[in-house]
Amino acid sequence: MANTVGVLISRHIFPSCLRGRSPYESFALYSLYAKQEGLRVIFFTIDHLLMPRFLVQGYEQKDDGSFVQRTVPIPRVIHNRIKPSAPLPEFKQLKNIPEITLFNRDNRLDKWKVYQALVSDRVLHPYLPETCLLNGKSFEEMKDRYPALYLKPRDKSLGMGVRRLDFTDSAIEVAHAMGQRESIAPGQQNGWLQKCIRREPMLIQQSIDLIKQGQQPIDFRVAVQRGRNGEWKISGIVARVGPAGGIATNVAVGGRARQLMPTLENAGITKPEPLIKEIGRIVLRAADCLQKTYPGLADLGFDIAVDQTDRVWIIEVNGRDLRITFRQAQDWEAWRRTFATPMEYAGYLLKKQMNPHPDKPTVAIVTPGNLPVSSNGSGSVEISAREIAKRVSKHHQVYLVGKEITPMGKVHVVEAKPPSRGGYLNQVAGKLRLLDPDIIQVENRPLWIERFKRVAPRTKKVLFLHSETFLQPPYAKPKQIKRTLPQYDLILTNSKFMQHRLTRQFPKMAPKIKSVWLGVDLNHFASIHDKAVREQRLINRKHHGLHGCPVILFVGRIIPKKGVHHLIDAFLRVHSEYSNAILIIVGSSYYGKNIETPYVRNLKEKSKPLGTHIRWWPFTSHHQLPSIYQMADILVTPSICKEAFGLVNVEGMATGLPILTTKTGGISEVVVDGVNGRLLPVEGLTDGIVRVLSEWLRQPQRLKQMGIESRRRAEALFGWERVAEDLSRIYQAL
Repeated sequence: MANTVGVLISRHIFPSCLRGRSPYESFALYSLYAKQEGLRVIFFTIDHLLMPRFLVQGYEQKDDGSFVQRTVPIPRVIHNRIKPSAPLPEFKQLKNIPEITLFNRDNRLDKWKVYQALVSDRVLHPYLPETCLLNGKSFEEMKDRYPALYLKPRDKSLGMGVRRLDFTDSAIEVAHAMGQRESIAPGQQNGWLQKCIRREPMLIQQSIDLIKQGQQPIDFRVAVQRGRNGEWKISGIVARVGPAGGIATNVAVGGRARQLMPTLENAGITKPEPLIKEIGRIVLRAADCLQKTYPGLADLGFDIAVDQTDRVWIIEVNGRDLRITFRQAQDWEAWRRTFATPMEYAGYLLKKQMNPHPDKPTVAIVTPGNLPVSSNGSGSVEISAREIAKRVSKHHQVYLVGKEITPMGKVHVVEAKPPSRGGYLNQVAGKLRLLDPDIIQVENRPLWIERFKRVAPRTKKVLFLHSETFLQPPYAKPKQIKRTLPQYDLILTNSKFMQHRLTRQFPKMAPKIKSVWLGVDLNHFASIHDKAVREQRLINRKHHGLHGCPVILFVGRIIPKKGVHHLIDAFLRVHSEYSNAILIIVGSSYYGKNIETPYVRNLKEKSKPLGTHIRWWPFTSHHQLPSIYQMADILVTPSICKEAFGLVNVEGMATGLPILTTKTGGISEVVVDGVNGRLLPVEGLTDGIVRVLSEWLRQPQRLKQMGIESRRRAEALFGWERVAEDLSRIYQAL
């Protein structure tokens, strides 16, 4: 929902808006201009909100012009187009959600508060007719200064309740906006005035002798809105021509909207450009001024008067321009701008909302999309991306793109839900076009660069390689890799081993290739050498019948290249000497799916003679793994392939376990032979495992010392905070 903007519409006109028949709003124009800004727009009323669940049952316009109702999270940016006359509980709740920007939320402006804000500005002061709160004293004082005055309700618009007072020797002649007239004799004036004051709070204002078209008064409506850069801009100016002899020009009281230039010409203004420029200057300053009093304003309608001497006046400011004047005047360009500008501003707010570190590059981390990021089934790539995003978000605005991502602190989650497996890349590309990050980091999918270059040509592209798998057939042909890798601005590997292999293969790219070791959550994977963990470890071991038994652990995928068959064969021999030893194998043949392949069935059949001394535990979600590590005494990872890094090893190290592993790939960068574990050659691996396990099980004190060294090394080199700091420096330099 990162690109979604809401438009909150009055329930009274919503049905006609859906049918395209409202003179006030155009859903089609909102949708058109939202699309141009890369936004998705959802239309709704207060009645469509499901506040306890933070959902809205809004309407979205499809490409064919029809509408479909969808239940979606309440958009984080909403253009408010309602102006409730009475408090609405749901509206109040909506305004109080801190994560939601409801722009133009407080649009019922108090005319007196507006006047006070504007009159305090030395530049604007001369453009304001004298205005006071209506009471007996202000009435008498202003009556003595002006031959005519206006009475206006503090909290009404559309000309409702407006009266013009003309003072004669014999009476006060009162003209109402709707055309009624009355004459107040001297003896009735005090009672009449008190009645006005009691009815509702009123303002009393100096009357302006407006320019006219014949006998018809003219004023101007100026739509001032905040746009793409958050700055105020004028979307349109339209003339309003009141009825002959009328006191107001509002359409609601009989006025008619007319195009600006012909009306000025009819009023005898031969040089309109300086006048229009002056109007533009003062309304933009006034909008800036009011923004300080009413934070969140974004859509203002100024009523501007020009008197018989061509002097400009600010008569009134409305917090929600109804736009119907532009439609009635057939000023279609301005009419369209009044819908385009709020969508520009919505896009600006979304970008601003997403970037709390404007001085540092924004980073979009794109996961492969074949596995979930947060739920069961995450692989090491998704785990790494998730943990990196959480830490890097302390220094940068981070978008984490993928499937099945739960909210995580400051990270801006961008969840892709393609209708088909092949649609993931298309959807991600569209989201990247919208997000427009400074850096796109592609996790382990080198060929995606060409698609991302098309949607974000100026964005820096980083490839984070976790293995060589996707550099080779069947995932990529050599020609494709040779063509795509140089297009990246930077290539990161998770080990020096991978860095050196790439550099040998692509020597010209050496300056672009850097290594950054992955990490582990040192708090989550707490050490068994800490007192609190030891106590819980004892409880868990008793619960699983492990008390007093040396426990050997394997965690990972049960596939041939992970070497589990070597471990099973070795343990069958070790068990003959250490009959109380227990081997726990945690994992499955595929991420998150406990599929029993022929390889798995063969291993389980082979392990049957030892009964419960070899235990098969199914795939376990990553957040549940620490308690399993903490029940073990030794972690064995007998990989026979060239592992680029081996995240399981650093998790075991953080837990305080000695590591028995192989001298392949980047593993030797993590485990130091003879210090916190042993590195065995792949040749003769089964015999090597037997030899080391037999040796270690005789020396529990040595096991403990190696485990302590594992934790020390993990703290020094493999915390995710260190990874985040390294990456932040790299991003900044890029």
